[in-house]
Formats: sequence, C-alpha cells, structure tokens
Amino acid sequence: MGDPTDDTSPDAGPMVAAIAVFALIGAVVTIVLLWPYGVLVALLAALFGASSIALIVAFLLAWRRDLDKAPDKPESRARSCLRDRIGT
Repeated sequence: MGDPTDDTSPDAGPMVAAIAVFALIGAVVTIVLLWPYGVLVALLAALFGASSIALIVAFLLAWRRDLDKAPDKPESRARSCLRDRIGT
C-alpha cells in the first residue's frame, strides 16, 4: 500500500473519479439552468459550473479525509482508555 498522503497512491483513485463525476454533473446542471439565456452563455458557463462543483467536492473530500486521520478522535481515545483498563 502506498502512503495515504501521497497523491499518486492507489487510494486516490476513487476520489479523483468522484471529483470528475461531480464536475460533469455540475456542467450539465449549469447548461440546463442557463439554456434559456442562449446556447453560448450556457456552454461558456458550464466550465465555471463544472470547476466550482469539482472544487467544492475536492475540499469536502479532503476535509473528510483529514477527519478520518485525526489522532484525537473521541472513539480512538475511548478505545485506548479501554485497552489500558483491560490491560491489552
């Protein structure tokens, strides 16, 4: 297994796929919402819609990943206290 902090690790694959899927969803939603204003406006704004949704999802995934790695999670402290009490 690769280093979880390395961007080229195999664990990064699903996150990259999720960002790409949400970027496509953002582009389609932007095109649909702006279609009444013209084809050119809708297609040009699709780039902004895709980029903004991809950026939001990337930040949310990174934030969630940081929370999973946090050493001071309440359950990890509780487990260490329990291990100390039972002596394992």
